Amino acid sequence: MLQFARGGAVVSAVDLTPRSIELVQQRFRLYGLPVDARVGDAEKLPFSDNSFDVVYSFGVLHHTPNTPKAVSEVYRVLKPGGRAIIMLYHRHSMHVAIGRAVANISAKYRTVSGTVENWVRAYDGSDNPLGKAYTRAEVRSMFRAFKDLRLSTVDPVRRGLSPSVNGLNQRLFAWWWGFYLVIKAIK
Repeated sequence: MLQFARGGAVVSAVDLTPRSIELVQQRFRLYGLPVDARVGDAEKLPFSDNSFDVVYSFGVLHHTPNTPKAVSEVYRVLKPGGRAIIMLYHRHSMHVAIGRAVANISAKYRTVSGTVENWVRAYDGSDNPLGKAYTRAEVRSMFRAFKDLRLSTVDPVRRGLSPSVNGLNQRLFAWWWGFYLVIKAIK
């Protein structure tokens, strides 16, 4: 969000927790930038219809109980022609497949083996009550009201792996098996 504000955007932010909102406000003050940061729920955004040119959410909506409802809220608050840029975890990623395999054989993760959701929750940390990953078909269904839907997968650079291994992963695998499913769509 800070980068958007530095580029001249008027930024609004929503989070369920007051502490997260305090931190956002504090950080923006530190850089002398304005922000409209509010406690709110992604499934019931505290904004009027047709309010925004862009809605950006990276790694958030897959933690909501009703992600399709949150996506419909994104659609509602976007102006006609507005752009949604969303990242959700990709169910058919190499990251999820390897993570689940490790969880199934590791005593540390025995309590999270089984469902993708349990593994995603464990991956994001024990304080995370909910985590999901989606297929391309599920994303297409959630975003069916949007026009010009574009899906791509990317994979984060992995700390601890050499630059050549990370580069090889980006060139050969990330386009299909990447952990991040990036959605770009227009209302």
